[in-house]
Amino acid sequence: MNHQNDTPPTEPADEPKLFDLLDHFIAHLKLTAGNSPSAANTARSYGAALAVFKKFVRNAYSRKRGMKAPYPVSILDNDVLLAYYDWLTSTAPGRKKAADVSPAADAADAPDDFSPPPPPPPRHYAHATVQHYIAAAKRFLSWAVAQSYLEQFDLGKTEVRLKDGRSPARKAYPHRKIDPNLAAIVVYYDRLPLPDDRVKSGDGGSNLASWQVRRRKIALLRNRAIMHVLYDTGLRVSELTALTRDEIDRALKSTPIPEDVAVEVTGKGGRRRVVWLTRDSLVRIKEYLEYRNDPSNILFVGSKKGVAISRQMVWKIVKDGAKAAGVGDFTGPHAFRHWLARQLFNDEDDPVPIEDVQALLGHASPNTTRTIYAPHTSKSRLHKALKRARKRPEDTIE
Repeated sequence: MNHQNDTPPTEPADEPKLFDLLDHFIAHLKLTAGNSPSAANTARSYGAALAVFKKFVRNAYSRKRGMKAPYPVSILDNDVLLAYYDWLTSTAPGRKKAADVSPAADAADAPDDFSPPPPPPPRHYAHATVQHYIAAAKRFLSWAVAQSYLEQFDLGKTEVRLKDGRSPARKAYPHRKIDPNLAAIVVYYDRLPLPDDRVKSGDGGSNLASWQVRRRKIALLRNRAIMHVLYDTGLRVSELTALTRDEIDRALKSTPIPEDVAVEVTGKGGRRRVVWLTRDSLVRIKEYLEYRNDPSNILFVGSKKGVAISRQMVWKIVKDGAKAAGVGDFTGPHAFRHWLARQLFNDEDDPVPIEDVQALLGHASPNTTRTIYAPHTSKSRLHKALKRARKRPEDTIE
């Protein structure tokens, strides 16, 4: 007697689980990042973004598809990106449930000084955040298709549905305004007085006090150098934190210090490019390293000995300086990147070609450079270029 028909099929049980694949993909990104700080940063940010994608599948998409956990990868249909986009643009991130806050608790915790209540949580994810989350989901889907985990999935059709289904009034790339006084942050750190470390423990001071003064002085010298490097180069934060002393050691030992020096950095996708540090940056780096006086090859050291400064600390340095100098609210390390690009584009007399700006910033394509910075091209500069290129009709006839 043949009992083959009594045995349940094994294919569904063998089908990969979606969340397992997401974890596998994130591990793949971290593994392939290698020594590239930008790639490692992308892996971390995509990991956080795909955690939100899991939340979407768990709380919304699985109900629409009528499936329960653990979700098979086949839960993904060609409408997934559009459904994810709709969910992101209508969902409040981190909003507390009404049951979590009671009127009695509010009354008990009310301040006596009648200070205004804290601002309400955002109504939905910000546009730039939505774009990043969608990009991470696309990257995962492309990988899953390439690895033959989604054989029946049509990525092209999925992207078309996303494009057609978005609101016609969707926002373009968010061009943030850059405070024209951005350089005031650099000047602020330059003008901060250095702590006086001449008091030694034998002169009535304690070893702890001397150590604290030295630590504050090192931090200020480092912060000055960081601000000048950001202003000169427009480096990404991950590129700045990955700099080593080897790359500028010869310039620092030169007498006098050169006007500028070329430094190779590794950017996104492991792409190498050259940036230039001015003498102002080199002088401040030399002062910092001479006072630091340690053998570590890391250029900018953080609070832990022998460990590079963190991206978060660089952000704090810029934000603290911006607040003290009265510079705009939306200022961060990346603002110096935008600032540099706009100066290059908007030079009235000798504008830099877009391909050269692309090379300086390390973009993969000039289209990226054009999308981000072309809207800020000076009208007067364009007018001058047009007047130089124009010819009278009769002058064009050979």
